[in-house]
Amino acid sequence: MKTTNEAPLMRLEQVTKTFPNGTIALRGVDLSIERGKVHGLLGANGAGKSTLIKILSGSISATGGQIFWKNKPVHWTSPKEVKAMGGVSGCRERLAAFRFVAPETGRVVRSGWLLARR
Repeated sequence: MKTTNEAPLMRLEQVTKTFPNGTIALRGVDLSIERGKVHGLLGANGAGKSTLIKILSGSISATGGQIFWKNKPVHWTSPKEVKAMGGVSGCRERLAAFRFVAPETGRVVRSGWLLARR
């Protein structure tokens, strides 16, 4: 149970990411991740979810803002450094189209998207 004195495990303040081609992937992200709680990250395609996870896992650097880990400012430069501190590990996921064909008839009876982890 979180007490009023306990700081978040990780905190982001005004985190931004602009790629060299001028694409703005993140603009002013504020986020608190509390110990012992489940957090979800949702958004439309192109909203910056993957970019945020890549920053938190040390795969790429933010271009602005500040990240705090256990209430101390950090600037990770590699996934290895993040892992050594006990931080976020990247999760690779992909969506794959699928079709289920009934063997008896050879007809497609179901199709859609399947979330697959590598």
